[in-house]
Amino acid sequence: MVKKYLLLSSTVFIFSGTALAQAAAPNYTSIWSFGDSLSDTGRTYVSSGVTIVKQAPKGPLYYNGRFSSGPVWVENLHKLNSTVLGYNQTHNLAYGGAVIGDLVSLTMRPFINNVQEQVDFFGTIINGQVSCAGWALSCNVKPSGIWENIRYPMGFAGRITANETGSKPLVTFAIGGNNFRQELEDRWSYSFPFGQNHVPGDPNTAKKDILDKVPTELRKINNTLATRSDIARDGVTYYVATVPNIAQTPKVNVMAQSLQDQYGKVIKETNRELKKSLFELGDEFAAKNAKTRLVVVDFDALLAEAIKSPTAFGFTETKKNCVAAETGKYVNGCSGSNSNQFLFWDEFHPTAKGHEMIARYAHNTDLLEFGSNVNFIEPYVANIEWRNRSFNGNISGSGSLIKQGEAKLTLAGNNSYAGGTRIDNGTVQVTSNANLGARSGALTLQGGALQASRSMTMDRDVKINASQSIGQIGGSVFGGTFDVDPNVVLTLADNTLSGTGDIRKMGQGELDIRSKDEGSRKLTQVDLGTLAINTSTPYQSEKIVVEQNAFLQGSGTIVGKTEIKGQAQPGNSIGTLNIVGDLVIHEGGSYEFEAATHRADYLHVTGDVVMDGDVVVNVETEEKVSDQRYPLFGYTGTLTGLDYETLEVSPFLRADLIQGSQQVDIAFSRDFAWPAENANQNAMAAHLNAAFRQEDQGDLNKVFDALDEVGTAPAARRALEVLSGQSIGNALTAGAIQQGQFTRALEDRLAARRGGRDASQGVATPISARSGSNGLGGAVQSVASTVSHANAAGGSGTTASVDEVSVWARAMGGPSKVRGSGAFSMTNFGVLTGVDKSFGRHLVGASFGYGNFSVDGDQGGNTDADVYQISLYGSARKDKLFLDGTVAYSYADYKTKRALEFGDMSRSARGKARGDNFGLSLKSGLHLQYSGVTVEPSLGFDWYHLKRDGFTESGAGAAGLHVKSEKLNLVMPSVGVRVSSTHEYGSRTLTPELSARYYYNAGDTTSDTRAALIGAPASTPGFAVTSTGLGRNIGVVSAGLSVQNDEKLRFFARYELAVDNNTTANSFSVGLQYRW
Repeated sequence: MVKKYLLLSSTVFIFSGTALAQAAAPNYTSIWSFGDSLSDTGRTYVSSGVTIVKQAPKGPLYYNGRFSSGPVWVENLHKLNSTVLGYNQTHNLAYGGAVIGDLVSLTMRPFINNVQEQVDFFGTIINGQVSCAGWALSCNVKPSGIWENIRYPMGFAGRITANETGSKPLVTFAIGGNNFRQELEDRWSYSFPFGQNHVPGDPNTAKKDILDKVPTELRKINNTLATRSDIARDGVTYYVATVPNIAQTPKVNVMAQSLQDQYGKVIKETNRELKKSLFELGDEFAAKNAKTRLVVVDFDALLAEAIKSPTAFGFTETKKNCVAAETGKYVNGCSGSNSNQFLFWDEFHPTAKGHEMIARYAHNTDLLEFGSNVNFIEPYVANIEWRNRSFNGNISGSGSLIKQGEAKLTLAGNNSYAGGTRIDNGTVQVTSNANLGARSGALTLQGGALQASRSMTMDRDVKINASQSIGQIGGSVFGGTFDVDPNVVLTLADNTLSGTGDIRKMGQGELDIRSKDEGSRKLTQVDLGTLAINTSTPYQSEKIVVEQNAFLQGSGTIVGKTEIKGQAQPGNSIGTLNIVGDLVIHEGGSYEFEAATHRADYLHVTGDVVMDGDVVVNVETEEKVSDQRYPLFGYTGTLTGLDYETLEVSPFLRADLIQGSQQVDIAFSRDFAWPAENANQNAMAAHLNAAFRQEDQGDLNKVFDALDEVGTAPAARRALEVLSGQSIGNALTAGAIQQGQFTRALEDRLAARRGGRDASQGVATPISARSGSNGLGGAVQSVASTVSHANAAGGSGTTASVDEVSVWARAMGGPSKVRGSGAFSMTNFGVLTGVDKSFGRHLVGASFGYGNFSVDGDQGGNTDADVYQISLYGSARKDKLFLDGTVAYSYADYKTKRALEFGDMSRSARGKARGDNFGLSLKSGLHLQYSGVTVEPSLGFDWYHLKRDGFTESGAGAAGLHVKSEKLNLVMPSVGVRVSSTHEYGSRTLTPELSARYYYNAGDTTSDTRAALIGAPASTPGFAVTSTGLGRNIGVVSAGLSVQNDEKLRFFARYELAVDNNTTANSFSVGLQYRW
């Protein structure tokens, strides 16, 4: 019988080895085992054989002293792991009946080494010379005497060599079952005359010993291996098993249910806490050697699943045993021909087939955590607790994957396993449908969650069962949870959705169900993100609840009461959603109605409608809604709660709800002038109303879309102003400001010559450098050089020479601020150069000027300009009377840039235009002197004519403008006075000066812009908007000081302030004069 079994076992493992050939397993150099009867390869049988009464296991049906019908799991590991060395039975230090802690049974204690003794003995054989003594057969050095008859070589002769362990040993450690078993059956009390009586044990005693001592003994093993530099150089891998639940074994499952529940609960707690300790211990080991790994092998989870689902693992009997341990004979209809159908060999131990299953499970756990490829030939139970795990290798085979435990499992491989995936608790995260294996393998959720982290279509069948994780850590009352990451769509299509478990939608992404629905559930709950019902058959759910911040979409049919606390959005863009049952939209919830040019959403409710929430209207992108009327929703029962107030879709679009027969309609109206408050906004609104068409208008559609997206009336008004281009008019106003600066600079030049500040001090010199006053904007620097040709009479200290010719230059600039419509800030810079000649007391001259200004509009419109000016100027005097005059022409290059940012639009409109400007200035007054003080009162007249050509903007598409040409005329009579005096202090001469002038602007005080949108139909009338110009009343005051340090060098500084109804300009200037 034994030989027959061995042949069968060999056949099974040849098949298994072929199936697993793909796996890239770590190449272990040896296997060392510690533990109890699950791992024992004959030590207890040999040691207890000295007494026939107590020898265990009993009878020939047990295979070669194993507590099973064949090789145990650690022997099978040798074949699965392909170790370099052959399996060395002497490296298995496990004893059947062993515990961690104290062994209770006095009858077996002499024959069994507990785990602490096994670990101590391991330290001895790794590091020292071995000798054997005592009943506990730890070793056998050169067997002699009684041991010669024991045909079971387990001896050690001296210190373990490096070759026996190698550079990468595998250590298995499985203990704990007997700790709980002995609490059940090995505690007795003795009394006279009644003899011994059984005393119930405490499973928490076993729990404490396991949790306290398992990490300690593993640490000893690791430290022992670390003492040898010639072994384990590539790290150690530990397979540490959880404790199987003995309450599910045939020994205990016939006992009282309360006892089974008590022990099962404590064992579950023990395993969970043990895992946590082992994970921390693994971190500790890896910190010492990065190649050392601790793999937790969850025996308990595997055996529990095999007991619950025997056929999936190839068994037919998992509750009864094949052989009675007391007699060593077959029981329960078991025989040599059907023993492989049994999971349990005796009341406490697996069959050889069960050990093969355990070995494959341990091996696969190692490979999965290592990231290697794996082949499943039966279900694999991934009980992921405490820490998240990732299986990065490819998983193939006919088996399935079962996810348990609260922590997350990420499947990253291109998997082809065919048995399907079941999620009982926690989360399985995937990025593709292939992560879940072959399409033929169904996805089953019964208390767990699927997390989709990338958009995908899942065409495998999905079944949602009632939750099996209620009451568990991380458990859920929902049968299936779909957690979809942001910006991800998980589509269930070309498949069947079945089961009676409740469904929960989590995550900000979308779950789109297009399956054939064959299930029926009590509750579907959308906690976050979007659920789209597009099933090919009605979606059956007694109740659907859409929570706040969640959305219900789709064009399918829902059978069940639907409660909306978030948003209902029929269709997948625009469509009809049917609800067979009542619809309740709670306060705070909403019906999100989407409309387009010729179609709109619709809700059809076969039942009552309670509308305590809002109706929110959206217009689909690039669709045109103005005066359409659509059905909003229909119902067969009653309607309550609806508020019929006018809805503001946007500041430009409104909708009214109209009650019909068992239906509510929605009627739209549009007017771009609704939010407007001033003439410019109304002008732009009128143009938009005239340009709007329901048909497609190309890029202009996007302009209207952006306007509908502005949200609020203030934002709408700003959008009208930005779109109107009113900032373009600022260019002429800024040009007028600079024109005035250039004109006053020429007037300052004439006043300086007339006052004698341009003549030599003391002795005349051929060449002199002079400074003058600055005008609006301020003089930054003024340099005048004079070529002097004195006549016979010589010059005067107070008047210019008769034949004097001067060449001069002046720089100016500064900031300005203009308020009102189209308000802007301005900075400018200018340079004037000129030449003039005196004819007695008269003067004529010519100048060339360059100016630049930059305008930053408060509404985002900017203008830059380069200005080139030619001027003629002159002055005539008769006694105290003078007359100054200037005439100028300038050419301007304008560059405009407007930021069109409103709604979802962000564009930049750019334009280029030419400008032609003319200027005329006359000043007539008296030149008076009083005791060293010069006073010049004067009357004046200025006329500026500025013209900008038309242009078309680029870069903004339909939102840009065709801009017409525009003119600006300023007519300004004025009155003013200039006061100066000269004071000498030793070698220095100081000349302070004050001036003031009032202008009355009888010309334009605004700058207009006439334009039309580029995208507007040709028949659309244009519009005109106005921006602020110079005010009616303009005042300019300035103060300056010049210092003549010696005959050649003079310094000056000046401040000027110019104000009108809308403008404030401050100017500061400093300069010097050098004469040679």
